[in-house]
Amino acid sequence: MPSPQKYTVLKSEFVSEYKAKITLYEHTKTKAQVMVVDNDDVNKVFGITFRTPWGKSQGIAHILEHSVLCGSEKYPVKEPFVELIKSSLNTFINAFTYPDKTCYPVASTNAKDLYNMTEVYLDAVFKPNITKETFLQEGWHYELENSESALTYKGVVFNEMKGVYSDPENVLARYVQASVLPDTVYGVDSGGDPTVIPSLTFEQFTEFHRTHYHPSNSMIYFYGDDHSDKKFELLDEYLDQYEYLKVDSQIEVQTPKTIHTEITMPYDPGEKSDAGNYVVISWLLNEQPDYQAKNMLELTLLNQVLLGNPGAPLYKALMESGLGDDLTNTYLEPDLQQCFMSVGIKGVKTENIPKVRELIYSTLRELVKNGVNAKTVESSLNAMEFSEREQNTGRYPRGLSLMLSALQDWNYGGDPIRAIQFEEDFMTIRQRLLDQPNTYFSELITKYILDNVHVNQAVLYPDVGHGSRVADDEKNHLSEVKSKLTTAQINDIVDQTTHLKLLQTTPDAVENLAKIPKLHIDDVKEIPVRPEFHTLTSDENMVYTNSDIFTNGIVYMTLLFDLSAVDADLFLLIKLLWRASLEMDGQNRSFVELNQDIDFYTGGIYFNTIFDETLSGNPIKHSCVHLKCLEGRIDQSLELLTEVLTMTKLDNQTKFKQILTDTISSLEGNLVPAGHNYVMSYLQSQLSPISVDREQISGISALQPLKNLLKMVENNWSEVLGSLISLRSNLLHSPKKIVHITAPQAIAENIKNSLQTCITKIQNSLPAVKKTSLNLLRSNFGSNPAFILPTQVNYVGKGINLYKNGYKFHGPLLPIVKYIGTEYLWEKVRVVGGAYGGFARFNQTNGVFLCCSYRDPNLLGTLKIYDQIADMLSNVTIDQDSLNGYIIGCIGDWDGYKLPDAQGFELFTNHLKGVTSDYLNTIRSQILATKLEDFHQFGVTLKPYSENGKISSITSQAKFDEDYVNSPFEKVSLIDTQL
Repeated sequence: MPSPQKYTVLKSEFVSEYKAKITLYEHTKTKAQVMVVDNDDVNKVFGITFRTPWGKSQGIAHILEHSVLCGSEKYPVKEPFVELIKSSLNTFINAFTYPDKTCYPVASTNAKDLYNMTEVYLDAVFKPNITKETFLQEGWHYELENSESALTYKGVVFNEMKGVYSDPENVLARYVQASVLPDTVYGVDSGGDPTVIPSLTFEQFTEFHRTHYHPSNSMIYFYGDDHSDKKFELLDEYLDQYEYLKVDSQIEVQTPKTIHTEITMPYDPGEKSDAGNYVVISWLLNEQPDYQAKNMLELTLLNQVLLGNPGAPLYKALMESGLGDDLTNTYLEPDLQQCFMSVGIKGVKTENIPKVRELIYSTLRELVKNGVNAKTVESSLNAMEFSEREQNTGRYPRGLSLMLSALQDWNYGGDPIRAIQFEEDFMTIRQRLLDQPNTYFSELITKYILDNVHVNQAVLYPDVGHGSRVADDEKNHLSEVKSKLTTAQINDIVDQTTHLKLLQTTPDAVENLAKIPKLHIDDVKEIPVRPEFHTLTSDENMVYTNSDIFTNGIVYMTLLFDLSAVDADLFLLIKLLWRASLEMDGQNRSFVELNQDIDFYTGGIYFNTIFDETLSGNPIKHSCVHLKCLEGRIDQSLELLTEVLTMTKLDNQTKFKQILTDTISSLEGNLVPAGHNYVMSYLQSQLSPISVDREQISGISALQPLKNLLKMVENNWSEVLGSLISLRSNLLHSPKKIVHITAPQAIAENIKNSLQTCITKIQNSLPAVKKTSLNLLRSNFGSNPAFILPTQVNYVGKGINLYKNGYKFHGPLLPIVKYIGTEYLWEKVRVVGGAYGGFARFNQTNGVFLCCSYRDPNLLGTLKIYDQIADMLSNVTIDQDSLNGYIIGCIGDWDGYKLPDAQGFELFTNHLKGVTSDYLNTIRSQILATKLEDFHQFGVTLKPYSENGKISSITSQAKFDEDYVNSPFEKVSLIDTQL
């Protein structure tokens, strides 16, 4: 317990939803609030948050978020944040800038590690070394290599936001928020508008830290199973140095407007001449902040019922209207002081823009008139409650997700404990449903939408060449700036450029690096206890396996169908088939009714594919169907699964075309914001045979075949339908099926008979059908494509298959790859190059080593950095303390904390690949034994990477033309590509 002289208990209670005692303290001197969540979760979390509103789009809070992690009083190194990434067991380490707050969270399953990171973060936020050079590096600066060069902008955040502004959906989201809340801090871009960022001065920057990064303006959070007072000892070291300061960080409240506003803005569709408009309608849902806190579950229910799945009435109406290709910017925004809801659709023809709003309102009026089916509301409520109780937070630690939920009220002066409780809210809504079964939801629609006077329409319209004009405007502006500079000023910028790069490439002093608190090798030597994996039944028809993990009463089931006998040309149809199975009517009922029952009885049915290899190099190809449900509802859930897989009528041409159009639109929309993933996927396909199939169904290579398929649907539907029916038959009649259950073994044993009955029923439900195929023609862009897209940034990748060059995997490679990514690429690609990120990856099963950049201003320059890796490794010098850090960081990755469903599925896929506990322990021991000589030897092994590795990139036409003379890339225009 903290000292009562230093802290006052504001509130303390046991919260049953999280099996946690939660206490809210106030630091007496500074009024800083500290929330402590004591429970049995081994994945511990620390976070500190500051209210950081700013009235301009200069990105001041965003740049400061980066900058405070670039060295501090106690830890005077260039990147203590990176040192922690290299050498800790962290399960999460990052920072977030929101429109009105900045969060600094870390997490670890190791208490010592958590407090090491906590200490570094506290020193970073309260005592940063905010130098002019840090501001220039992380924010923005003029760059000039020599007096004859063109003046350019550089800066990590500047370039990150160029990437954000290259994505139409991000741009639209920014303008939607600004148009709904124009008279508040939300009316500007907290991340920073690239055209406005260069107006930010260093003086504004330092003053913002002084006034906003004060304990009196902070909310501090601890979560997990460490119940020691160490947390308060660390806090006292910093908080005791301060007195209370009244910080002006209040956020304005938006007064509802009584007129319907409209806003339009352009986006660059590239060479797509028939691109449509993005249209979004938004409503401000609460006039006062406290109203949002009291009604958040009700607002979430409103959104879920109307838009929560393809069968939801507003979702269905929009997608079946033919007005556009796919929903866009459709969400409930809960993380701001006032909540708003948006509904949007993209690919809208200009003449149809008014029809979007008309359709939304007519659909809602019809719902109010006829009433909303009580089961529809109950099903949505069940889906929401399942999600709350499961606490499946994906890659986020549960404690971090809880902190962010608490901040939805805490950041605005509300009660953070009440904000995360949900039992009472569910009971209240269920009672209202009982009292008003036919009118409750209709009243919600009327109250929040139909009678809402604060409504906005935002339109993003295609403007071919818009991106080029923005780029030209920047170049012209910089040219004008340079033309007005004196010779002395030009020389100053050249000197500043040289000086900054020298600082960026100068190593930290060894004695300063030694100040970063680190774990010792002895802290990670103990082999973790891994859950047990069982093969419960194995015969010629079915293999039944189990990951024996506590899941709090939830059963996670995966049914796998073997793809080895399926024609590869049909792989592209798999995801479309399963989506159609959820979105087309069945033999006995509509897909709307089916989705209602899926929400009512299960936690969801979803699909994916596995294309991988065993350790011995044999291919693994499976289509996976996943189901999660409560143990008590397994029979109803399996009935629904059987219906989804066998009873869907696939002959709805219009619906299938809609699904396909949506799929194409989603793929096109993801290429720029997630360009690094598509570049890496394409490189994998060039280097590993098993990766070809994965790339052809979900990578950039799928785009043209999907468009070819769309033409076939329009012109030869019977052939496509025959292939869908054939594919489903081939999958369901595959000779041997695998079922995997993640749950305690006793539960898996208890439901085995139900599963066997389900599998038999699935196999017998449909007759076997003759195999067919489709001639969709696969994309082949060669070994060095530069994919041209409308983007202000680049994604640059290079890879090689080490196994084909004779390399045998050995554990020390993992610390080496970590060194390449967090040391070499971080400095060369991000810090000096100005990209937002650079990655090094190695795939242990297929031997592919690759590097890729993220939101990169450079193209050929980044390739040169990759080409120097082999020589760098051959000559690198690393002291033992630093080497131990990379080893420890790799052990953290190798042991990897995961939530139950992910942990169970990983156990299962390891089983498929032949990865045993003995194998994992052997590689772990090899990691621990890594030596400097391993780096030097791998440098020799990697030499062919520099000489004949495969390359790929996503870039703009302007950047490609700029680097064309010496470029090894071949231009590929995705719009023009024909097979």
